[in-house]
Amino acid sequence: MGRKKFAANRIAVIPRMFARYEGMAVKSSHKMHKTYAGNLNASGVPLDCIRKMLGHDNLNTTLDYIYNPLTESQTYNLMSKALQQDICTIYSCLQDFRHTKTAEPHIL
Repeated sequence: MGRKKFAANRIAVIPRMFARYEGMAVKSSHKMHKTYAGNLNASGVPLDCIRKMLGHDNLNTTLDYIYNPLTESQTYNLMSKALQQDICTIYSCLQDFRHTKTAEPHIL
């Protein structure tokens, strides 16, 4: 027996049927794809990994799928946290630099 190929629209019917059965809002497979990509991105998954998971050859295609699923306050908190970490890292590096500059040179 030969294998039958499924058309993309036939595969997309499955999630729609499930959503209707569960009483959930029906979304297109494209919207589900975008939601999946956006959630991965918001969770910190590297863009190249998301690109591979979506089966894209070009990163620009993946970037078209990415959106921010977070609320404005969640986004602000995430940005603040990231900036604080950067500031702490810079401060720590400056402190290390100051200590090495004022220390006596090591003679081998």
